[in-house]
Amino acid sequence: MKLGDLLVKRILRGLLRAAGVLLLVLSIGTVGLHIRSTVAPERLWWGWREPCAGGTQWTYLSFESDGGRLYVARMIDTPMAPAAPATASGSSGRAFIPSVYAPMSHVSHGISFVGHAPPPSRFLGLGWSDAIAGSGGVSHRFTDLTFPYLLLALFLALPPTIGWAAARLRRFFRARRLLAGYCPDCGYDLRATPDRCPECGREFASSGSRRPASSKAFTEG
Repeated sequence: MKLGDLLVKRILRGLLRAAGVLLLVLSIGTVGLHIRSTVAPERLWWGWREPCAGGTQWTYLSFESDGGRLYVARMIDTPMAPAAPATASGSSGRAFIPSVYAPMSHVSHGISFVGHAPPPSRFLGLGWSDAIAGSGGVSHRFTDLTFPYLLLALFLALPPTIGWAAARLRRFFRARRLLAGYCPDCGYDLRATPDRCPECGREFASSGSRRPASSKAFTEG
């Protein structure tokens, strides 16, 4: 294997390891959020308005951490009847409501900021719903998602765990092939040519060690 190919392979391997470490850190942080949500529920929400055919449409977005779950809720309020002509003092265009953070110790468990209960669990604790209701001449569209923190932590930890297990298995089988006298890359029988694999071209320092002939810094496995 050429030196350039070895460098590219090591760089890719390093990037994969860094991604695995990042996913593990995020998984641990998600477990911390699970613990925090059971002790101190929190809410972050903001909204904005923009003109529409019936007048002014309001959109609200909320992230709530409560009871070991992350609730993501969106509500869109749209007038069902044409609005009265705007006065000279009226405002037009999009306007944003500053984000609001508040602890939820005074809020009943499981009640969204839009005033209705979050969707029930449907699959592994996940929940989702999309409903439309009307009142006072305004159409309310509710979109809700529920994510259990522990399930998120499991999904984040799964790729690096699988990668680590695959690497261990790969090294185990490579070592077995080396001890049996086969090339660790392609499995070719090296008993007749112990210094070099005629199939893939990999060279070994000596017939007794089966170590690659390249520098130790670029040795695979």
